[in-house]
Amino acid sequence: MEKVISVENLGKKFKYRERKEGVIASLKSYINPQYRVKHALTDISMEINQGELVGFIGPNGAGKTTTIKLLSGILHPSEGSIEVLGYNPFKRQADFLRQISIIAGNKSQLSWDLPAIDSYHLLKNVYGLNNDFFEKQLKYLSKSFEITDLLHRPVRQMSLGERMKSELVAALLHNPKILFLDEPTLGLDVVSQRNFREMIKEYNKKSGTTIILTSHYMKDIKELCNRVIVINQGHKIFDGLLSELEKKYNRQRKISISLDRKVSNYAEILESISSRIAVIKNNQDQIIDLLVDNVEATEVISKVFRALPIIDISIEELDMDDIISNFYLEGKKTNVG
Repeated sequence: MEKVISVENLGKKFKYRERKEGVIASLKSYINPQYRVKHALTDISMEINQGELVGFIGPNGAGKTTTIKLLSGILHPSEGSIEVLGYNPFKRQADFLRQISIIAGNKSQLSWDLPAIDSYHLLKNVYGLNNDFFEKQLKYLSKSFEITDLLHRPVRQMSLGERMKSELVAALLHNPKILFLDEPTLGLDVVSQRNFREMIKEYNKKSGTTIILTSHYMKDIKELCNRVIVINQGHKIFDGLLSELEKKYNRQRKISISLDRKVSNYAEILESISSRIAVIKNNQDQIIDLLVDNVEATEVISKVFRALPIIDISIEELDMDDIISNFYLEGKKTNVG
């Protein structure tokens, strides 16, 4: 399979001026400025092949959007090398830009007061598309994403879900080889999110376009991406199959117990059973949710039954949001994938 993205030892630093409080201190810092350096990314290496749909995940400020900006050429790396489709992205060559596209949840390519069709014609001229290709591609995308009836409606009169579909058409008009999606479902309702995921999955399957996705919604990642790259505090800490991540770090179970009466000292009782039991929710000392290590779950359940007046119990596997949250909390700084 053809390699379309190659990154070696990528690093990005941001230098910013330190500002101090108070008039005198501010004047001193203006005359004799002091600077600090923030390491946004450190020693990132990866390869992505044509047609892959890869999810970049991590907490706020982890470096996901910075990575997207580096891969698309918006930012210049401080260290290391990047090659995308055989180009150095930061040179922003026209041939390179014609082969990529970006959708960011908080940015728009469409003019607010104009019908979407007018913005599409503008993009046709920007990318130098001939009439036949443009008409064919617009017809195909409009039908695929069900926006034919929206083409002549001003963007400001569209719902958020309709605008996102129209944005997707704008991003794909020139048939890019790589599509960067940075929080594309931000602000969408549940139905619109599901529709967007289905459209992306189908388009990737039909076109073979390489898609890089960042999202805080784990449902986006789980339903779209087989491969995930986890970034935390600027470090790549995992690169592999989502199923591997789930299997490797799903080390706990969630146990919910209902008691037939209040037990005010339940915490001390649970502590005496195992010091590794974590209480994550408590409703009036009668409905208690616990996190228990898989290796001792059976023993803990047996002891809890004997120690507390339980009338009901349920046991659940952790969902992907819980697994990822626990993964971040481990504070790993090395690639474990």
